[in-house]
Amino acid sequence: MSKVNQQNISLIAYSEAFVSVIPYFILMAISTLFAEIFKLGDISLGLLNIESLQYAEEALAASFSYILLIAISFQLAKRYKINHLILIFLSMATFVSVEALFHVSQGSHVILSSDSSILALTIPLIVNKLLLFFTSNKQRYLDIGGELNSSIQYVYIGVVIFTISTGLFLFVETSFAALFSGVNIGILISSDLMLLVRSAVVHILWFFGLHGTHLVNSIFDMGFMNLMIFNGLSYAQFYELFVIYGGAGSGLSLILAIFIAGKDQHSNRIAKLATPFAIFNINEILIFGLPIIFNRRLFIPFICVPLVNTAIAYIVLTFYPVEIVNTDVPWITPIFIDSYLATGGDFFVLGLQFFSLLVGIAIYIPFVKKYTASQSVTWQQEMLSKKLDIRFHLQSEQDLEAHKAKSSIIETNQEIEKIINLINSDNLRVYYQPKVDMKNKCCNQYEALLRINMSDGLIRGPFFLPAIETAGLAPIIDLWVCQQVKEHILWWKKAGVEPEISINLHRDTLGNNEVLQQIIDILLGLNVDIEIIERELLESKGAIKNITRLKESGFSISIDDFGTGYSSFEMLCSIPIDSVKLDKSLIDLIHTPKGYAVCKHITNLCRDLGFICVAEGVEEKEQIEIIKKLKISYVQGYYYSPAFSYEKVLTYQPSFD
Repeated sequence: MSKVNQQNISLIAYSEAFVSVIPYFILMAISTLFAEIFKLGDISLGLLNIESLQYAEEALAASFSYILLIAISFQLAKRYKINHLILIFLSMATFVSVEALFHVSQGSHVILSSDSSILALTIPLIVNKLLLFFTSNKQRYLDIGGELNSSIQYVYIGVVIFTISTGLFLFVETSFAALFSGVNIGILISSDLMLLVRSAVVHILWFFGLHGTHLVNSIFDMGFMNLMIFNGLSYAQFYELFVIYGGAGSGLSLILAIFIAGKDQHSNRIAKLATPFAIFNINEILIFGLPIIFNRRLFIPFICVPLVNTAIAYIVLTFYPVEIVNTDVPWITPIFIDSYLATGGDFFVLGLQFFSLLVGIAIYIPFVKKYTASQSVTWQQEMLSKKLDIRFHLQSEQDLEAHKAKSSIIETNQEIEKIINLINSDNLRVYYQPKVDMKNKCCNQYEALLRINMSDGLIRGPFFLPAIETAGLAPIIDLWVCQQVKEHILWWKKAGVEPEISINLHRDTLGNNEVLQQIIDILLGLNVDIEIIERELLESKGAIKNITRLKESGFSISIDDFGTGYSSFEMLCSIPIDSVKLDKSLIDLIHTPKGYAVCKHITNLCRDLGFICVAEGVEEKEQIEIIKKLKISYVQGYYYSPAFSYEKVLTYQPSFD
């Protein structure tokens, strides 16, 4: 697994972990809200009182690190196909041990802490890496007797990993604590500038899934927040009144921007769910559910809106001072109500809040548009069509959306976006691999294959196709290939050469009447063979009917990769095919008695049914000799030639021994 893929998988696991803990944040938000309301009104309803609600709130907050650690461990284990219980247990054991040893060394016996989210985020990842390393090298590191079963091996590995990870994290946490112990940044810079720095750091930490406010307050001396920024107005109250509308990142501005400009259902659902809590300045649901964490499209406004709010309020209040009559307004008080209570009904301050809220919405809107659009398959198909310079539109958009919703690519739109940014009509190529005529010892048939010219000049195979296919965008690629093949056929014709070209069509293309008609219109009258993977016929609605359409339009039909998957003989009788291609997996076994017998029976069957037989993936001299013996009509593979550019088709001549 490549380093890039591992990073993507880890990112997906973390994103899914954050989403999975949304119910926890809803419960914590409700608990916080009720605790503050009961405290504000001095309410007591039997067991439901201020003390019990505060205890529940503190317990939930302190549990956050453990819940997050378990969620991340579970998702990493799921993604990397590791034993779930082993990874969760090792991560939890490391976490508890590091916390216990650290707090004892600091003279404290409090282990359950809400300030350990950094450990909760990093421990599962490191333990996962160690587990992957040791299990992949267990023959090297566990050469202590073949009689030991996997359970004993996991115990051995677990002890080693636990020792390494605990020692590593204990050293890091102890060093970190010693480095920042008693640090007061406010000594180095002014309190006004410190307010901006604090806001930026808090939101950067939130972006990485850490509770920014708790973490900053626990590490650095934030005593300046109790000082006065203006007469009667502390930095803390200034921050609550004029910076954070709806919680971290000015969540209320983000929610309203989503309602105004959001283009996908998920974002709107999360915004609706988060609204009741964001009104009371509780924003975890939006942060973890949208998510904002690791969301590069929302990073800039999430950081900038609070800073802009700070700047607006600071400038305005410098020139137009206000009188604060109430300094005890709870932080959960909704916007407008809080300023009304704090100033005794100063409508100028309400106007200032309203203006800042509108500015925040304006900042968020372009980023929300881009983010929510990038989650849409419609946006992806438009971008890919534009990159390949082809016109593509589907009226049956709901079918494509349904396909997309089922696909795993929805878990990380970043991957498909990177691929769309990578490919374009300038670096995508159609190469042609010869299908050599064994009887006439010549070549007048080629298969069109996709290639990409990388930035380093290397020509690579279509490594991006699985993601494109999973995202439901294969029809766009198929259309582009058909356009390129048409251009090449017309170019060859001018040079006096008219080869037959085979084109592979994806099941999504075969199953879509609109796309198929476009392909027929592009290739009509040209000497083209359509190759179809047999198993895709059974997975695509309407595929067989559309194959008949292709046949009636004058195209020959080939079954590709025959001998793998279903290998349905019924298909050979029910669809109008002209040729069958023996899969490389069979050709690789053709020198064995069983492999030879299978290939012999298939070629005899094809001959009896009147089908042309093609052997693909031929690489060895021994295979060629057996193919000659079986009288297979055509050979395709590296033995004769890899795929090459369309210009070489004019001069290519196979070499026969």
